Amino acid sequence: MKGIRYLGILAMVLGVVGLVAGIVAVRQGGDITTQVTDAMVLERVTYDGDLVKLTPAGVVPVEGTMEGFVDTQIEAQYMADVLKAHRSETGYYTELERDDPARQSILNAMTIENSLTLAQTGFVAGDMATKLGGVLAIIGIAIVGLGVGLYRLSGRIS
Repeated sequence: MKGIRYLGILAMVLGVVGLVAGIVAVRQGGDITTQVTDAMVLERVTYDGDLVKLTPAGVVPVEGTMEGFVDTQIEAQYMADVLKAHRSETGYYTELERDDPARQSILNAMTIENSLTLAQTGFVAGDMATKLGGVLAIIGIAIVGLGVGLYRLSGRIS
């Protein structure tokens, strides 16, 4: 049957397209992660000390310490939490008097904290692209297999 044969060819073509798209997505995810890591190292954000995690209940110490450059997703989150904890000890920007010199320190800390949060988001985006690309590649391979099966089936039916 020609219809099954053409359906098999179409499935193989679509499967190859899915496989190629998956490979491209995996590579893009890796590139995003590398780009964010390189940017963080270039900024030379370092921290040597105890880790904390912010919760709605307040600052909670986390087991472990961090040394050196902040260049991973988890380190970016912990560093943002450390900055937020120190910043909240000083007060909040809107609660301080306009001429209070601590306002500038708080503003600087907020800027770095936001940069770290954006870096963490970049890591998540890269990780998601890599994982979704892998899934897409696997689906593409399965569709190619289906197409091959349909193509072979059409030869037996004729």
